[in-house]
Amino acid sequence: MNLGLAIEYLFPSVDFENGVRLQNDGHGVYIAKWDESLGKKPTAEELEVAYALYLVEQVAEDKAQAYIAKARVQKEIKVLKAAKIIAQDDSEIDAILKLEDKISKEETKLEDKISKEETKLDSVVATKER
Repeated sequence: MNLGLAIEYLFPSVDFENGVRLQNDGHGVYIAKWDESLGKKPTAEELEVAYALYLVEQVAEDKAQAYIAKARVQKEIKVLKAAKIIAQDDSEIDAILKLEDKISKEETKLEDKISKEETKLDSVVATKER
């Protein structure tokens, strides 16, 4: 668990320079100083849950970005297909086919990324359910 990210998730306005200090004396990171103005210091369990939620949100955001990129690529493919229909000669068609191939490869990469993000999300959820 990344203690700093967990605290930041629970307390977005946390000030690690003046209010909260994390420390590692060789036995793991711990809260050495807590800013009481933030409220009660979170328990280890609360921090674990916060970190798990942080990870889920990050993976979901990565997955959403991949879907957005995939939608853009699919739009580009449609435009290229339309361009093929109105192309005037073989050189234009060849150029369009090369672009279409490049964009199709990018779409495949994005599909792989989406699949990996789904696997990561499943892993995070499964780990935290134990």
